[in-house]
Amino acid sequence: MFKSVMLLFLFLFCSSYGILKNISVKYRVFNLRKAKELVYMMRNEINFSGRDLYSVSERLSDLDDLGILRYLSNKSFSPSENYEYAKEKIGKGMFLIKSDWKILDEFFYSLGSTSREGQISLCDKSLDLIEKQEEEAENTYLKYSKLYTSSGILVGLFLVIILI
Repeated sequence: MFKSVMLLFLFLFCSSYGILKNISVKYRVFNLRKAKELVYMMRNEINFSGRDLYSVSERLSDLDDLGILRYLSNKSFSPSENYEYAKEKIGKGMFLIKSDWKILDEFFYSLGSTSREGQISLCDKSLDLIEKQEEEAENTYLKYSKLYTSSGILVGLFLVIILI
């Protein structure tokens, strides 16, 4: 009886790992799309409103699905300090990889430190980089999503058969 329960647990563990890996690849694409929308909204707001970064963050915070802008509107700290705090609060719930975070880090650390035209060009550059990352993540998802789920189940079955 104990052996059967342990084998079942092993199978479920391997299967769920494959499924969770598949979900993380899927949500990376989702998070990159939301990051691209965020940068695009900020670009348009900076370009057309002429407001400062804190006002832009406050105005767009309700439209931000990632939740970063809720923290950027705090005028008591610099934009980079606010971004670090936001990243600490929401970063664990996101499925971005190191290279994705690098793009966002460069964007938010540089934001507010240049002229309006410099900020718009920074937004354009960041949008291009995020689009490339999104395309790469989409290709990874399409290529490996079924593989992760299937391999988790197959590894679980293989281990159960070996241990029987």
